Amino acid sequence: MEEQNFLKSDYIEFVHKNGFFSLRPITLIDDLILIIDMAKTMPFFYKLELTDIIYQITNISMPLVVLANTWYSCNKKSKTVISPDGVPIVVAFSGEYYKGDLTLNKLLQKIFVTFMEPYIRVQMDDEEHVLIRSIIFSHFVTNGVSKEGQKFLLSESEKYCGILMRMLQERYGQLRGATRYAELLHLVEFCFKCGNYLSIFLNYVDNVLEQGRFEKVMPAPLIDLCLRCKNVKLPEITGI
Repeated sequence: MEEQNFLKSDYIEFVHKNGFFSLRPITLIDDLILIIDMAKTMPFFYKLELTDIIYQITNISMPLVVLANTWYSCNKKSKTVISPDGVPIVVAFSGEYYKGDLTLNKLLQKIFVTFMEPYIRVQMDDEEHVLIRSIIFSHFVTNGVSKEGQKFLLSESEKYCGILMRMLQERYGQLRGATRYAELLHLVEFCFKCGNYLSIFLNYVDNVLEQGRFEKVMPAPLIDLCLRCKNVKLPEITGI
């Protein structure tokens, strides 16, 4: 079954009794498919080797999911992360199925409530959001991407950062524009931090609370994008 087939109240009641991943998580699937489709429009997709593309999409998918979720939630004036049908994620995981799991509750509070605060404070506009998203697409970590790939991604990231800086300084002046630029770049790094926690959260739910169900409801090609730290040992997953 899919989450869209329910009225909001029926959906909440169902997942409270049966668990979040008793249904196919269409919103998460759609987000990941959209990220892959957008990646195909980015210059790196046609300039990097296939292995670099795989590493890059794996690295940036969860941070981009975080950006999409927080952007949507901020636009809806919500102080917590909500789904497109208006259900707070913390509510979806608060039912009897999870029996008040303390580790789950800590992760929920951190990822879907506390981590919203910087996004609410900064309040990106549409143009800033598009450029921040482009910077994340071009962001790389040294582990996995080839030297040539890193060089190309760095040039792409610098290009988008330059566009962002010029836009902000034209709007606000040199000093205030630079300050705003620093705030927005901090959000980029924060997206990666939040994305890592989101992956830990999904691993915890999959390995501890709903063992194996995640793989049954997610399309196989998208699983590794979500469970990218699937080899993390349980103490690392639960150590918040």
